[in-house]
Amino acid sequence: MRPLRLVFVVIATALTAVAQRTSPQCDLGWKPTADGHCELLTASVTGNLALAPVAPKTIPNWWLSSNPKKVLADPDFYKLWINDRVEVLSQIDPKFAKLSFSKQDAFLWEAETANLPKAATPRQVFTWSPTDPASTADFSYNAKLTRHIDAAGVRVRCTVDNDGFVYAHLRVQNDTKEPLNIEPETFMLNTLKPKGYVLYFEYPMRVYWQSQKAIAKFYPRYLSGEPTRPQAEETYAWARNGASQHSATITDKALYEVKLPPNSIIEGNVYFQTDNKAREVIVRAFIGDFAFDFPFSLPKR
Repeated sequence: MRPLRLVFVVIATALTAVAQRTSPQCDLGWKPTADGHCELLTASVTGNLALAPVAPKTIPNWWLSSNPKKVLADPDFYKLWINDRVEVLSQIDPKFAKLSFSKQDAFLWEAETANLPKAATPRQVFTWSPTDPASTADFSYNAKLTRHIDAAGVRVRCTVDNDGFVYAHLRVQNDTKEPLNIEPETFMLNTLKPKGYVLYFEYPMRVYWQSQKAIAKFYPRYLSGEPTRPQAEETYAWARNGASQHSATITDKALYEVKLPPNSIIEGNVYFQTDNKAREVIVRAFIGDFAFDFPFSLPKR
């Protein structure tokens, strides 16, 4: 299932310092925060540029002499931009090379989902519940309903929003003594109503690309012979500019794979496949050996 509509929104968060606290010992690349934790040197409260996957300067030679299915199964393949992936597959798959670019693009989109990594069975699942003292809720992120779970030395905060793709904004605080493995590609959106199915992770690069394609088509339509209307042209141009500015932040604000050190915090957006019919959903986030489930209701679109 792919989103048919893309709606763009532009979203500031404030942090409150805690008085006089001994700064923690942070790993290289991290810095102490006022509340006694660590955050990435380049991290913002809504994103994490430092962990964005960087495409290799040189590609593995075996990609150019291998079965295309093996290449598609390599996680590093999805660090390449879409045009680069098209070029690699065109070299090793004659049938793929004959397709139009739009069909190549659609094929790669399906391959992204088909080759997502699978999470191991969690040691325990923590589910947000109004009767559980470990579960709380507030409006701490962008004035939107935010659910919290504090369990097993891990504090996870989750907010769900939609900018054309459904996404969860997650904040993870590691109060344990061990690093926590976070792999957003394994996260999922379980739909309960109107019926049960799973909406899987979408790569931030894909979300950006689909947004750009939608923006490129956003122009006023006129009947044959109808003169252009300057006010309409100006309004559409304003909307394209705003959408482009928002689209440019998608990859920067995403949550990427990381081993979160003890006494550290990280946050970012995790995008999912979008179905406008989905109403009751559960965000499942695999954090370390555990899974955290957050129920949300999606508005009708």
